[in-house]
Amino acid sequence: HGSVELDYGGLDTKRIAKGISSQAGDTGLSLTASYLDSGGYNMWRADTSATQIPVSQRAATGTEKTNFAGKFLKEINAANLVDLGISYLHDITTGLYNIPGYIAQDREQYLGSVRYRHYGEQSDTTVVLYGRYGLMVADSANALNATSPDVAAAGVPAASRIAYRGDFFDRSVGFNVQNTRDLGERQKLTIGGEYLDGFRI
Repeated sequence: HGSVELDYGGLDTKRIAKGISSQAGDTGLSLTASYLDSGGYNMWRADTSATQIPVSQRAATGTEKTNFAGKFLKEINAANLVDLGISYLHDITTGLYNIPGYIAQDREQYLGSVRYRHYGEQSDTTVVLYGRYGLMVADSANALNATSPDVAAAGVPAASRIAYRGDFFDRSVGFNVQNTRDLGERQKLTIGGEYLDGFRI
């Protein structure tokens, strides 16, 4: 099966999405991809920005998002199921200043998960292992360094200049376990726990 979505909305927002899925017996596969581009809105207020950012240096704050995802599913038998999921997201914040080469934020994320599910006669148990890796570049333009002559030439006052903040990355891995048991008519008890280990530098 396949599907295509085309959307257009306010703020010059455009989105296209494509998805396909297939099922063959006890095995399933699905893939999706999407792209969104929005011109955004002008965040500069005359009462707060007039003395800080010249009109020529104000721009709408928009975004671009690209996403790919996939899932593979395998039914081991009637009581046990395993699936593997992966996804990638690229998110860029555009605009903000009319300075060539300036990107307020450029972020990438990679995610993966493995899920095992067991269907019992009176209980349902799920175990999920997952991981995430992210990379972000913030204020990536040397032109915004407070000592750069390019900024002065562009007319941005020194007090309003943004220094290059550098690259950041983060990683997290974890798992969660959940068990749901039938206690009787219209009664269920769910018990679960989760562990997460992550850091950002």
